[in-house]
Amino acid sequence: GLFADEYYVDANYGRDDDPAYDGTAPDKAKKTLVEVMKLATKSGDVVYAAEGDYNEGADVYPEGSTISIWTKLIKNLKWSKAPQKHIYT
Repeated sequence: GLFADEYYVDANYGRDDDPAYDGTAPDKAKKTLVEVMKLATKSGDVVYAAEGDYNEGADVYPEGSTISIWTKLIKNLKWSKAPQKHIYT
């Protein structure tokens, strides 16, 4: 669509292996940043990350890559009960 989309990722309760978990709602969250970033591709798209351990970008992806940067951002968050918002730019 013309407008930004919102996606959800949850390291603890999300699923990447079930098509019903399409990342469009908190109870349908993706499990990994890699998968949610396949969805959040437009400028202005928003990803809400639930509290959890998102390590997959730290070692696998090159320094400076978007996934590496996102992993560091999420790791450094002060977590609250609400999912944290990231705008894909």
